[in-house]
Amino acid sequence: IRAFVRTKAAGKDRSDFERVFIPGATLDRSFFEPALGEGMEAFARAVEFGPYGELAAVFRDWSSDRMPALDLACDNVLMKRVDGAATKAYSFEPLVSYILDRNIEIKLVRAAFTAKLDGLERADLEARLRSRHV
Repeated sequence: IRAFVRTKAAGKDRSDFERVFIPGATLDRSFFEPALGEGMEAFARAVEFGPYGELAAVFRDWSSDRMPALDLACDNVLMKRVDGAATKAYSFEPLVSYILDRNIEIKLVRAAFTAKLDGLERADLEARLRSRHV
């Protein structure tokens, strides 16, 4: 979804999207192709009733400065999807969950340092935190 939005926001065409799309995901490339020529409101309606329905609110009032909100919402959805993975024995899911948790923590540390350097208030920093770390 992030690759689709970044491709669309940059004004790229279908061939650019095909180059960054990774096959085998939950959403097939055919899901995104009709939305390439339409607005984000149409994409919000397409996403609304699927497993990524929480992202529809971000796409409803879309502008290019909403990209950090999209990253935050995508991370929250991803963390919810791997929430119970750490308790599964004899599978690779605990490892994937651990790696995703560490990546999110690195993003949070980077956000905290940036907020400190920029002189942001604590409330502004807390608005950028992912759902698991609030």
